[in-house]
Amino acid sequence: KQWYQRRVAITAGEPNPANMGVACIRTRVDISENIPKQAIVHFCRFCERYLQPPNTWISCDLESRELLALCLKKLKGLNKVRLIDASFIWTEPHSKRLKVNISIQGEAFGSILQQNFVVEYIVHYQVCCTFFVTMVTILICCRDHSSCYRDIACDIVVLL
Repeated sequence: KQWYQRRVAITAGEPNPANMGVACIRTRVDISENIPKQAIVHFCRFCERYLQPPNTWISCDLESRELLALCLKKLKGLNKVRLIDASFIWTEPHSKRLKVNISIQGEAFGSILQQNFVVEYIVHYQVCCTFFVTMVTILICCRDHSSCYRDIACDIVVLL
């Protein structure tokens, strides 16, 4: 009986080196195992731009194509599989989370498998260099000008 069940599983799909059907391979192999399921995205809340490593800050709206491209570039193992589809899953804007639903195709035991999974991006606040340089410039100018400018700059520094 065991031989018969194995024979049915083999003949249920196309033959492959593992002698298993695609459904059996799908239950035993995770083609997304080398892709992280969580990542960090840096966001400057003063100029509302995202960090595109190593040191470029880009301006893009929530759930835009530019932000989706930035998020997908942060995933290390995505170049070893074929990306089929990617889309944002709605989250509360104040949650500091971005969720992306990703569909990939990969090969396992001579069969092509397709898998869907969700990657969660955590938005970390980080002050960009442009904003920091502006603040330093204001602080330096405060030394030379009236106390009015000094009060404004001190208020801004307290916000940081």
